[in-house]
Order: sequence, then C-alpha cells, then structure tokens
Amino acid sequence: MITEYDVPRPEAPAESLLHNGSDWMEGTPSRWEGRASHDAAVGSDGHVYFSDDRSMTATLSELDPKTGKVTSLAYPYKNGVAPTHGITSDADGNIWADSMGDFLNFDPKTQKFKDFPRPADMKAAVGGTVAGDKLAYKGVVWGTAGDGAMKFDTKTGQYTSYEMPDSHKGTYGITVDRHGNGWYTSPGADRIYVVDAETGKTSDIIFEPLGPETGMAVTEKDKEAYANIRANQNSANPLQNCPRRIGADPNADVVWVALFCADKIARIDAKTREYTEYAMPHKYSRPYGLFVDNDHNVWINMLNTDMIAKFNPATKKFTEFQMPSRGTDIRHMAFDYTTNPMTIYLPYNRSNKVARIQFRKASDME
Repeated sequence: MITEYDVPRPEAPAESLLHNGSDWMEGTPSRWEGRASHDAAVGSDGHVYFSDDRSMTATLSELDPKTGKVTSLAYPYKNGVAPTHGITSDADGNIWADSMGDFLNFDPKTQKFKDFPRPADMKAAVGGTVAGDKLAYKGVVWGTAGDGAMKFDTKTGQYTSYEMPDSHKGTYGITVDRHGNGWYTSPGADRIYVVDAETGKTSDIIFEPLGPETGMAVTEKDKEAYANIRANQNSANPLQNCPRRIGADPNADVVWVALFCADKIARIDAKTREYTEYAMPHKYSRPYGLFVDNDHNVWINMLNTDMIAKFNPATKKFTEFQMPSRGTDIRHMAFDYTTNPMTIYLPYNRSNKVARIQFRKASDME
C-alpha cells in the first residue's frame, strides 16, 4: 500500500503546483516546479526527515507518519535558510546532513539544529551524499567531498579528509560497510574508492568501459574522450558505467552499486573486490541508487521509470513496484524497521511529494 504526502511550499501559491504527477493524463511535471525533497532518513522519534536543496523556506522537511503532517524546518543561513542535499541518521537516530560544506545536525528530541564548521585550513568541503556508521564505529558519519571523502566523529567534532589517489574526476555516492570502512563512487572515473577505517589508506575498484556488447558503435574518438575528458553521470561518455549511489549489506561482506549509465547493478565482494553485474529489467531505466535491507535484498530507485525494484540475490529475480504518480524522480529511500514488515519512505524529487510503502502480511489479506 502506497501513501503519498504533499510537501508544503509556502514560497509558491498552491495552484502553481497542481501539475504534480497525480493525473497521468497530464504527463510528467516540470522538475523545476516541484523540486524539493532529495534524501530521507528515519529519526529517533519515528518521524521521517527529508533533505531540501531547492525551496527557500526549508532546510529539512519532517513527516509525522501517525498524523500525515509535513512540517518545514529552517536553519538560518546568510539571507535565507541553509539547503541540504544528503541526509542520514546515526546509531542513536540523530539526523545528519551536508550543508554549505559542513555537517549539520538535527536533534529530533530537542528539535534544534547545530552546525559543525570545518577547520579553517581544511580545503575539502562536505558535499553530495552522506552515510552513518551504525555498526562498527557508532557516532561516525561519512560524506563525499569533491575529490575524496570526509569522516566526522560526532563525539569529538573531528573532521578527517581522504583525498582520492588518482583520477580526481568527482564523487557522488557513499556508504559504510559493517567493519566501518567508507566506500564512495566516482561516476566520471568509473571507479569505487574504499577508505580503510583502521589505516586510512584508500584503494580503488575499476569498472571496464562499455563497448559494442551494449549494441552501440564505439569509435576511436569515444575512446579518446573517455580517457581524457572529465565527464560525470549527467554528461557521460557513451563508454561510461557511471557508478552512482552505493549501499553496503549490513549483515554480509558485500557492497552493491548502481551503474547508472549501464542500466545495471553490481555486487562487490568486500574481501576479494571481485564484482558481478546484473542488468535491470528495462533498458534506460537508469538505476540511481540502492539500499540493502536486513535480509540481503537490494532495493533500487530508478530515475526513468516511476518505480522502485527489489532484487533478491538468492533467486536473481527483480520485483518492480509502480508508484501512483508520474515524474517521481526518486533519488533516495529510507527503511523503518519499527514496523513488521518494514516500511519504506521515498522522496519524490520532481513532484513535491514523499511516499510511504507498506507491505501487507498474508494475514492482512485473509
């Protein structure tokens, strides 16, 4: 069962957002009309928090699942409010986001924000996506940082920057495995980088460029551009895989990554670093990100389908779930394990909504 909630936009009259994807006959709405919620996280209070990198009145949005009420939360910054892009929760259910190059905390208990400025001499800035270490080093959060990764100890306030060793072609997704190691992607370099939690050393996993097996012609100019021109997932060379968002299995030494441009997902053995690829059911679905639940299932959000998919590694089968709206542009999801079965929350980045997916048990349908 899917429930959708509208996100308030006080800076715009309600009638301007009537084209929000609910009426399929109207087609896909403009992203610039309804763009707001980007990432999601479940807080210690059971409420769901969504980052906001576009509206002028909210740093975060807060959904109370019991009442369905969505509230805008603002953290002042210069002449407006601070925007957020990536968001995560730590082991205690505190909310962390990247904002203006720093980590920004929101405490659900006190309903207060707190900014943690980086050291004045630190050139790297937090920006892109963030992930909390909920298993090995509780109290540590990670974020991508331009050409590397950033680790932040929430107990001491210490920032640690890790620069990528070679390509310097940008970063995007980040996750933490069950041993506390940070994994982040570089879509432009077709690489995944791994920061060892103990030594701080960074290693990489390289995806081979796409070729004629995809059904396209590959020219020498394509190969030359792939090797020499910096392009990311939004301006990709035809040969790029574009590893975008990444997720670690909380109960196994396995990490999964969405290969955005290749329309595949990849399973990586965290010990051997060997990977296996699986093609999505539909070409051009564009798997953007993925998350692994406690039963090893991989949940995938796609930009081009208005669906999410579940991949069962044991059976190698996909199951797709159709969203009620058009133009969802889903970029993230959050699991709530306080319910059984678990509940999934999804931000619609294009159509100014958030969605809740509840799974019925067999007894519910008797």
